[in-house]
Amino acid sequence: MDDSTGQTLAVERCTGEVYDTFTGTFAIGTQFITPEQQRENSRRKQAMLERLAREENARLQREAHRKLGNSFYFIPTSERFDGLSPATVTRLIYLNTFLALDNHRLMRTQRSPLRKNDLQDVLGVSKSTVNRFVDEVTPQYIQVTDSGLLVNKDVFMRGKIHNPQHEQLMKFYCAGVQTLYKAVETNMHARLGNLFKLLPFVNIEWNLLCRPEYVMEKDLNKIELLSMADFCGLIGFDVAHLNDLVSSYKEIVFDVDGRKELFCAMTYDGVHADTAKICINPHILYSGTCPDNVKGFSALCRV
Repeated sequence: MDDSTGQTLAVERCTGEVYDTFTGTFAIGTQFITPEQQRENSRRKQAMLERLAREENARLQREAHRKLGNSFYFIPTSERFDGLSPATVTRLIYLNTFLALDNHRLMRTQRSPLRKNDLQDVLGVSKSTVNRFVDEVTPQYIQVTDSGLLVNKDVFMRGKIHNPQHEQLMKFYCAGVQTLYKAVETNMHARLGNLFKLLPFVNIEWNLLCRPEYVMEKDLNKIELLSMADFCGLIGFDVAHLNDLVSSYKEIVFDVDGRKELFCAMTYDGVHADTAKICINPHILYSGTCPDNVKGFSALCRV
């Protein structure tokens, strides 16, 4: 009670805040909520709304990812496939679409392991090409055993992730990779592999080729992109023949939901190809948190 006024006051124990009071007559069963309880209720409501928003965002992300493909495997974005030719990298990427769940075994069917003798038929290449392929990828990436082919579980992961170094991973979509591989001639495998060997330069959120220090940047305006001339430098291609390189990538198309799409889109003014920027089709690989981010870029891939 205020000694000077005689007014009854209420003091909140937790904060010491003082409130005016009133008296009255109310029906039995009437309930009151103190200011402290009101704040707690408001906090709980806000927490619930934030949780629901996170759950809805996660649901939308899962739905968006499902549109890219339900079957996928992972490769560390730091992997450069050193010592492998670009064509071999493409065949290795394709071969791992046969990787078993929670296992490091390649499977031709659900019950039958994939063996070395199957490679000529599965890869669609000559016997001599198979022999060169095996020589390149063993034992670093694939082990040939009597029971079938085993892959390096630190490089190729499907199902339960074995990632002791906690590396950033790139998701490869099996259906997209298989469709792409079957749609191109073997002489174009090197063109695909030139990009697959540049995983450390692929921005996770936007699928654009950029400088390595920007691969985790989500703000598109802050990303320093690589030009087609930069790309030529990375793959050792003579920039004098740049137009031929651009033309060859424009020929690499595959089917996506009944329509033709490019493996990679190149955006430039139509004249200065050396300034072109490169976006990889997200139906082949994508590990960003929001697939909607790349919808605009994937539209550029449509033929």
